[in-house]
Amino acid sequence: MNKPVKISVVICTYNGAGRLKTAIDSLTAQSYSSERFEVVVIDNNSKDETRKVCEQIISDSSNVKIKYFLEENMGLSYARNRGIKESCGEIVAFIDDDARADRDWLLNIDKVFSNTSVFAVGGKVLPIFEVPRPSWLSSGIDSSLTILDLGDEVMPFNYPYNSPCGTNMAFRRTVFEKIGYFDPALGRIGNRLSSGEETDMFVRMELNNMDYIYCPDCV
Repeated sequence: MNKPVKISVVICTYNGAGRLKTAIDSLTAQSYSSERFEVVVIDNNSKDETRKVCEQIISDSSNVKIKYFLEENMGLSYARNRGIKESCGEIVAFIDDDARADRDWLLNIDKVFSNTSVFAVGGKVLPIFEVPRPSWLSSGIDSSLTILDLGDEVMPFNYPYNSPCGTNMAFRRTVFEKIGYFDPALGRIGNRLSSGEETDMFVRMELNNMDYIYCPDCV
């Protein structure tokens, strides 16, 4: 008898036809049991071949459950909220369509939630440079490039100085049941480079005494 899905991985995409396969391939190659997780792809009104790419990936996938949904309300928050609602895992994890998950990403996320009472976890987000890192690219702007590395020890995030990155964060479903979803007024909408929806979520978690930690093994 199959075990119930424990982790739902939500990937929100907008015109991500050229990126999605690499991201999803990193999930289908996880060391974590394929029976214990699902992948939920939310297409936020893409104008490219995203649907076709997803349909092909789903057709080719034999070991991991992958679901595709079209979210017509434009905005990353709408897409993330749709992903939460369409998912069934007790843990909801998010990864961007241009990211790759470390082979043990889900295994280590499961370990954190199984061994602690925290409500959310974030981990390292490391760059894959296609050329050597330029000398002028200061580490002081890493956060602007969604690079996060707080070292190799588990620790609480130090809000407001740091918090999990949207491309590597996981929540207990009870978070959304208690404090609600991402604010659709915030976050990227189409080509509009707005943000703040993740910060807003963690502020509300702070106000409700919901702790969240950094785990260096969730990469």
